[in-house]
Amino acid sequence: MFRVAPNQALIATKYGDWIAAAGFKNVAFMFEKTDGGQSARDVLLPVLDKHGVKYEAVGADPNSTEFTAQIERFKTKQPPFDFFMTAYSEAGAYPMISQSHTLGFAPSAKTGIGNSGGPAVDPTFWKNVGEAGKYLVTEIVGLPKSAWNDKTKAFVAAYTKKYGHTPSPQAIENYDAMLVLIDAIARAKSTDGKALIAALEKTDIVLGRGRYTFSTSKQPDWAYHQFMNAPVALVQYSKVNQAAEDAPIVWPRDIADVKYTYLKPGQ
Repeated sequence: MFRVAPNQALIATKYGDWIAAAGFKNVAFMFEKTDGGQSARDVLLPVLDKHGVKYEAVGADPNSTEFTAQIERFKTKQPPFDFFMTAYSEAGAYPMISQSHTLGFAPSAKTGIGNSGGPAVDPTFWKNVGEAGKYLVTEIVGLPKSAWNDKTKAFVAAYTKKYGHTPSPQAIENYDAMLVLIDAIARAKSTDGKALIAALEKTDIVLGRGRYTFSTSKQPDWAYHQFMNAPVALVQYSKVNQAAEDAPIVWPRDIADVKYTYLKPGQ
């Protein structure tokens, strides 16, 4: 297995470090009861523990679309939650975000909101959540727009021309994965498994998401054959219908393009 995508540990570390840096102290975390949602929980909570951030983690059926009762319970919690983190796919993420906004829980002046997993960068996001999406924090797994290289720009242009909207970072990621494999086959001059493994371990190619190389370290165990420099940035939408690639980057700070770490509604 060679992984071009950032794994849950890389993403969760970004979120946990950012939550602490943004000054949040008490997090309500809802995750879907799937392998993806539960692994997000398993890697995020230790990072919050490391930073001394308190939390309550609640799992829910991935087919759920009604979250009013749980959100109302979160609203009455003492001490109050100051951040609402969600790890949910499209089917549940959109109503969860919308209901949280309608019920006045998050985003609000007192409580921030985030969603991990990709729904918030999907083209259907704004159609489903409208005003509720403003101020939401999510991850992009691609290069910041300011760091796009010629291959990124070419793919975005071709994709936009064909489909009428800009590609999600995951679309660039999937395209790059095929090019990584093609490159390895060409260098191996074979499709034999062992030959491909050897070639992939020596990958060094610049594509739409940067320079690809694969780790051969097993410390930690998930690092083996992982693209360790897979780009992950946290963005916060500052207006409705904003494209993910145009949203302000708030984390990590070395590539952030705004002075604030988190923008509260009303500021």
